[in-house]
Amino acid sequence: MPNNKVGKAIAFIALSLLVLYSGYQLLLEKAPLQEMESLDSLESLESIDSIDSEIHIIDSSMDAASGHAASESIESQQNLNPIESLEELMASPGGYNKKYGWGIVRSKNEKGPQVPQWEIDLLKDYDAFYIGKKDEKAVTLTFDMGYEKEGGTPKILDTLAKHNIKATFFFTGHWVKTQPDLLKRIIEEGHIVGNHTWKHPSLPDLSGDKIKNEIMVLHNHIKDHTGYETKYLRPPRGEFSRRSLEISKNLGYQSVFWSIAVVDWKPSSNEKSIYQGVIDQLHPGAIILLHGNSEGVINQLENIIDTIEKKGYKIVSLEDIKPYEMEIAPQ
Repeated sequence: MPNNKVGKAIAFIALSLLVLYSGYQLLLEKAPLQEMESLDSLESLESIDSIDSEIHIIDSSMDAASGHAASESIESQQNLNPIESLEELMASPGGYNKKYGWGIVRSKNEKGPQVPQWEIDLLKDYDAFYIGKKDEKAVTLTFDMGYEKEGGTPKILDTLAKHNIKATFFFTGHWVKTQPDLLKRIIEEGHIVGNHTWKHPSLPDLSGDKIKNEIMVLHNHIKDHTGYETKYLRPPRGEFSRRSLEISKNLGYQSVFWSIAVVDWKPSSNEKSIYQGVIDQLHPGAIILLHGNSEGVINQLENIIDTIEKKGYKIVSLEDIKPYEMEIAPQ
């Protein structure tokens, strides 16, 4: 009898473990890597496929950061095939206009983030990049600018000037239309001005002509008002396809993603978490994404810079850290 009870107990435990494992696998299959708004639920994932890190998917300027929703309607929906699971993310790439959302496994111990090799190769095919040169302890700061938080950008610029740091600012149409004087100051102080498109749509959702229009309307607005010509593009929402990367490259743009990002765009974002999130992910060649309208970023930028430098890193321009040049001349 005792042996019979022990056998039943073992069988019960085994069945329970099987149920738990099946539930865990189901959760992984349903994890929405393409839905950027669900980042806060993804943040808590600590171990997937034996990787003891977080899956970190960031919308580089969601509506909260851009200040408006994209007005363009989605076209050719039947051709879009968003990533829906980690397994699909790690698989080989799909068709010419398959839509991908930029996703990384967070950097730990200064080793840099983990990215599927096919995705690294895909970016390189179009001279796009997410990380800089890794042969020295250097990082660069980039800011996505959807709308201006009153008094925020001047504080950021003052802090950067105090440390003699040149950053990169990626602008939308709303920001450049409403902040002409600040735009001129940024250029005069030697920072890089980047393109974040006019209305902040998901580029793979648009026709080829509309992608060109989104990029070049902003390009021409900045050129006409300042004489400055932008050459770096940050795809809105971190969404891209082979087609959108190719069109961008043919317009003379290098697409720039990121290797460090934190949840800084929410009004409820915790300042300590913003600071610690950046510092915990530091690695050579890091391209750090911050939002210029984040109160936490504005208040913690000085501390972030101080700690980066105390850890032996230099903060350099995007021009000085980018891993390769464009292979075609701008058109």
